[in-house]
Amino acid sequence: MSNGIQLVLQASGWVAVYDGPHAAEVVRLFGRRVIPTAFGPSAPLSLVMAEVKSRNPDAVVFHRAKKAA
Repeated sequence: MSNGIQLVLQASGWVAVYDGPHAAEVVRLFGRRVIPTAFGPSAPLSLVMAEVKSRNPDAVVFHRAKKAA
């Protein structure tokens, strides 16, 4: 299983949801696997992805848009 980080846009800003083997270390350090990023809601996805990827080269960083209702 590979390490994954899903980027999710919330009203307060972008959060990172950790999955895979590195998630246990994130939970140990922070008590949860969903961590706020430093980026507010107006930050473009391309910038957030580039910065998170640069800091997590061993993880697959991705974003899934919400499906329309």
